[in-house]
Amino acid sequence: MTHSKTTLFLMELIISLLFFSLASTVCVQLFVKSRNLSRQTTELNYGVTAAQNLAEAFYGCQGELDAVQALFEGSSLSQDGRTLTVTEDSYCATLSLAGAGQDCLEADIRTFLREDPQRDIYSLHILFYPGERGDENGRP
Repeated sequence: MTHSKTTLFLMELIISLLFFSLASTVCVQLFVKSRNLSRQTTELNYGVTAAQNLAEAFYGCQGELDAVQALFEGSSLSQDGRTLTVTEDSYCATLSLAGAGQDCLEADIRTFLREDPQRDIYSLHILFYPGERGDENGRP
C-alpha cells in the first residue's frame, strides 16, 4: 500500500517539475527577445536622432558641408568634399551629397554601427531649397 502512494507522489512531482521547466524555458526566451528588442529600439532612437541632427545642421548651414563639419566634433570630410562622416562612441552617421538640381540640393544621411557598416540603422533622403536669403527673421 505504501508503495503505490510513493509512486503516485513521485509521478506528481515529476509532472510538476516538467511543467515548471517548460514554463521557465518560455520565460527565458521571452527575456532574450525583450533584450534584443530593447537593443534594436535604442539603436533606432540613436539613428533617428543623429540623422535629424545632421539634417538640421545641413539646413542651418545652407548646404555647406564645411560649416556642418565645424559643428560636429569627431567629424571628417571626404577628399572630394561631398561626404561628411560623424563618429560618436560606437555609432557613425554619414551625409552624402546626392546631387544638385537647378534650385535644390539633395543629400542622403545614413546611420550605422561602427563595427557593422553594412547594416543601416536608419537612412534619410533630404532636399534643400536655398532660395533667397532673408533678414534674421527669414523675410526677403
